[in-house]
Amino acid sequence: ESVERRKQEEAINRRHVKDCQDLLALSQGALPERSLNIHYRSAYRELIAFSNAAYYAGQLNVPVNHPPSEVKRHKPIEVRRIDGVYRNQSNPAEAGAVVDYLSDLWRTAGDRRPTVGVVTFNLKQAELIEEELQRRASADRSFRVSLEQELGRKADGEDVSFFVRNLENVQGDERDYILFSTTFGESPGGDFSKNFGALSKSGGERRLNVAITRAKSKVVVMTSMPTNKISPDFAAGARGPTKARDYLQAYLRYAENVTLGELDAAKDQLSIFDSGAIPLAHIEDDDTAADALIERVRGVLAQSGFETVLRPLEG
Repeated sequence: ESVERRKQEEAINRRHVKDCQDLLALSQGALPERSLNIHYRSAYRELIAFSNAAYYAGQLNVPVNHPPSEVKRHKPIEVRRIDGVYRNQSNPAEAGAVVDYLSDLWRTAGDRRPTVGVVTFNLKQAELIEEELQRRASADRSFRVSLEQELGRKADGEDVSFFVRNLENVQGDERDYILFSTTFGESPGGDFSKNFGALSKSGGERRLNVAITRAKSKVVVMTSMPTNKISPDFAAGARGPTKARDYLQAYLRYAENVTLGELDAAKDQLSIFDSGAIPLAHIEDDDTAADALIERVRGVLAQSGFETVLRPLEG
């Protein structure tokens, strides 16, 4: 009986691993959680402010701060309305707009170019953009040279090459600029479906969070989505944000305000998450584990010939 029971438990565990949507979900309940509260990536607070409010309950510490005039000049988030037609699971107008933007951007010479990644909201759109890139490269020698350079680009030995990926495959990447093709829009007949692929599924709000936090300097959103139709009951104020499409609509509205330079309105937009943010698990600090990590880091540094001095944190 014990052998049979063990076999059943192993089968259940294998099925649990197979059916689990990602490693993060698999680890929950089995491993302790830690929340990192120092945000290092974004060169502008506006790039992380939405996620800080919507997903991290305002707990992220973002040291960098620019005056409003600089934010308005740089536009760390820029929405470009394309209003293309969504057909056959893709949006040709948005694909063309992405390639046009890259063509203009890559006219900047050499290493002064920002590193770039393109994120689409489904796989078909990513494939279409790849096709458009090759079509432009075949017709435009200068563009072809730039594309080849960016596809093989490295910085200090690190891969910072250009990529085109759909929403599910972008975790872990970061680039100076991230271009979004939100892909979905009205059909040729004028209908707008509320099915947004991975964003409509369980965990879609987490995928959105990952995607919108990949940029170091700028996010450019190429969109054909009628913003107020993404989640109409949420837009009407009938309830707080609870579904993935609520977060998508809120992000687009926030991004539109930043684009227009209406920074106060953008901040006000984030107040909708004061009571409806996805809760962030908080685990008390484990001093023993922290001390062990410190000693391991000191040991590695010592092996490399560095001397370290411990200083207490102020405050």
